[in-house]
Amino acid sequence: LGNLGNYVFLEKILSYITTGKLTIVVGQVGSGKSSLLSAMLGEMRTLEGQVLWNKKHNTVSYASQRAWLLNASLRDNVTFGLPFDHVRYQQVISACCLQPDIDILPAGDLTEIGEKGINLSGGQKQRVSVARAMYAQTDIVLLDDPLSALDAHVGSHLFDQGIMGQLVKDCRTVVLVTHKLQYLEMFCSDDQVVAMEKGRIIARGTLEEIRESSPDLHRGWMEAISDCVRQIDEGLEPNTGPTLQSQDQKPDHWKQQRSGAAVVGELGKLVETEERMEGDVKLTYYVIFAAACGLHLAILVLILQVCKTGVTLAMDFWLADWSASNAGVNNDGQNHTGVDVNYTHGNKSQVFIFSLRNRFGGYYITGYTGLSVGAIFLTAAAVAASILTSLRGARVMHDRMVHNIVRAPLRFFDTTPTGRILNRMAGDQGTLDNNLPGEMGYFLSAGLKVVSAIIAVAVITPYFLIGMIPIIVFYYFMQKFYRATARELQRIENIKNSPVYSQLSESFGGLSTIRAYRAEERFMDEMMTRINTAFTPAMYMMGVECWVAVRLVCAGAVIIFVAGLSSVVAGLHGLVSPAWVGLAISYAIRMQLELFLTVNSFAKVETCMTSVERVDTYSKVPGEIYQQKSGNTIPPEEWPASGTVQLDSLSARYDRTLDPVLTTVTANIRAGEKVGICGRTGSGKSSLTLALFRMIDMFEGVISIDGVDISRVPLTLLRSRLSIIPQDPVLFSGTIRFNLDPEENSDDEELWKALEIAQLKTVVTDMPSKLDEMVTEGGENFSVGQRQLFCLARAFVRKSRILIMDEATASVDMETDAVLQEVIKVAFGDRTVITVAHRIATILNSDRILVLDQGKLVENDSPDNLLKKPDGLFTTMVKANK
Repeated sequence: LGNLGNYVFLEKILSYITTGKLTIVVGQVGSGKSSLLSAMLGEMRTLEGQVLWNKKHNTVSYASQRAWLLNASLRDNVTFGLPFDHVRYQQVISACCLQPDIDILPAGDLTEIGEKGINLSGGQKQRVSVARAMYAQTDIVLLDDPLSALDAHVGSHLFDQGIMGQLVKDCRTVVLVTHKLQYLEMFCSDDQVVAMEKGRIIARGTLEEIRESSPDLHRGWMEAISDCVRQIDEGLEPNTGPTLQSQDQKPDHWKQQRSGAAVVGELGKLVETEERMEGDVKLTYYVIFAAACGLHLAILVLILQVCKTGVTLAMDFWLADWSASNAGVNNDGQNHTGVDVNYTHGNKSQVFIFSLRNRFGGYYITGYTGLSVGAIFLTAAAVAASILTSLRGARVMHDRMVHNIVRAPLRFFDTTPTGRILNRMAGDQGTLDNNLPGEMGYFLSAGLKVVSAIIAVAVITPYFLIGMIPIIVFYYFMQKFYRATARELQRIENIKNSPVYSQLSESFGGLSTIRAYRAEERFMDEMMTRINTAFTPAMYMMGVECWVAVRLVCAGAVIIFVAGLSSVVAGLHGLVSPAWVGLAISYAIRMQLELFLTVNSFAKVETCMTSVERVDTYSKVPGEIYQQKSGNTIPPEEWPASGTVQLDSLSARYDRTLDPVLTTVTANIRAGEKVGICGRTGSGKSSLTLALFRMIDMFEGVISIDGVDISRVPLTLLRSRLSIIPQDPVLFSGTIRFNLDPEENSDDEELWKALEIAQLKTVVTDMPSKLDEMVTEGGENFSVGQRQLFCLARAFVRKSRILIMDEATASVDMETDAVLQEVIKVAFGDRTVITVAHRIATILNSDRILVLDQGKLVENDSPDNLLKKPDGLFTTMVKANK
């Protein structure tokens, strides 16, 4: 089976999953375990063979390796569209150890979960995902390494009470992918084990059958389990300290503490209501857009539009004068101007001037040609200048918005759905790019044409102005009502588009889960509902446009009647010539159309300006402080030279409106020291690492690196000197080379060395293009474990003196993890390494351990000294992981 390009991820797979039994899939990182589940779900392209399902028992529930959660309440994420059954729900919650977490949430299980579970920890997200799979009561349950993000006690409870106690007990077919080999000793003797290597199944059967058929493989598993237990047992006295309860359980007095990435507000609501302006679009936004266009260019556009309209008006007057001068010419071309009356603007004089000009017809031809050429040139210049200037303004506003959003604090992304940001970037910015330039040009052109028409008709017959006064008043009130309605409908539409983008983004992120649960129709119905809701304002807008069009057309007929009547009366009384009467009537006909276009385009310009409001709002989101106004410190090029980190009474929070997540933390990390950080979920471990990057608000205390206060170091410079391997690995679209060294500062030898350290050299060597092999979006053509290893290699390439590893090997098998720990000791021997880990064995060999609880540093010493404290928190955690 393959998935991307021509790569084959699984080869010659021949296996069957026993109905009603547990099957555990094990193997090293990148061996094809997750691909096997994807193949079962039909998410991979079948090159040979087929996947056969039991026709009677084929309903599936699925928990992916990277937990996918909806932006909904915790209860809705568990029930996932099924009816709420309180008894079954409570059984699932208890089996997944979620009740302590629910108890501390502001609104219990009705608390809103942010996009991608932003306000939950990694372990909490995985347990909610497993709870969803258990609640569904399907025939088949596929679990893709959900235990990797859990500590030993919670993982054991979930395995014993959830997987074995509910799923297997109910005779549901369970396929569990895991790196934690200790669970092999906890399942029933007739359950199955599938061992994979390089995309192939190398062993399959019960544990006893594998021991007989593949003794070396079985022996390796047992040794890996023994090594882990032995590392924990070293230095730990028997029967010391109480057994640790769930690391995700928190005492009652800790209900204010932040869990995961964000704290929800009243009644469990996390996502803030999208802001909406009211009333007229303020003149300020017109000025902002004009400034973005360039005031000099905006003035130039206005001048060109005025000149274009003036030349067009002059052409019409010139043509009318030409026609009037030929009023005395008969059909045979003889000139009778000597006896004709000179129809001028109310005067009978200069009769012979016409006769003189008629002798030289080239006078009018030359003048008209010159004006025509000028009109063509000015029209082209005005249109081009208007569009280019507006596009320049749109580009400037886009760049300003993007520049600001990428510098927004984490709290902004906690409380703002991705769809809302996409709506600003795509929908509103699209309006600025595609609609505003044209509508602005139409408005300027139509408005100036109305002014020129009024001037022309008023010059020919001033009495026309008397009849126009009430009509102008009527048009004023009509445009006022129309603009107000169109503007508010557009604002509603702008807001209603955001849920559509959110649903689309959310669904794309969980397509495999949606298809596994066969919830496509439900999600499609939800998408159609949101699209219909978003399109409703547009339907009302069409009705409003028809409503105003009927009334303005009637008013336009009155304009034609008034202009025609006044012009004909003036002509009958000999005040103007027939040519001027014709010009006045033609302008009157044109005026009613231009007035309608003016009102319509003005309303559309204002609806487009609502997008300027929204884009400008995101251009002013309070961002991180990248540089102080004064007192900045620019450290030397080699900073940090040693990697010493000092925390002095550090207190930090995610927002000024939230409670602290770190309180008076004081510690001194020496140069080259290997420090492990542990603690219960939500104790502040990740918050401490974020504080080093100044991603949260440090409102008290100081962090110093090599004696330099990091609050005074420019933010970009600070972050460029540190490296982090996050729990959720990030890879970018591009080549492997680009992902390892985006700044192109290293040669191939260094890149290969980094890959060797990260245990990836063989994987990359086997690829056709080696370092130039493409990485797809998000690194989807690599397993999660491999992505974490690529992040490790990237950190080594950067050669930062300080490396932070936040659960960096959670998705890596035990054998690879053990090798990595040894390699890191050598490769990063002279660097300061700060490691956050659930696997206590990962940090047991650290020089020092920092234990956090409730945002406070409660223990700080070497592992050996901490283990000598029978009632210490670290000791209880070690015993729980044993």
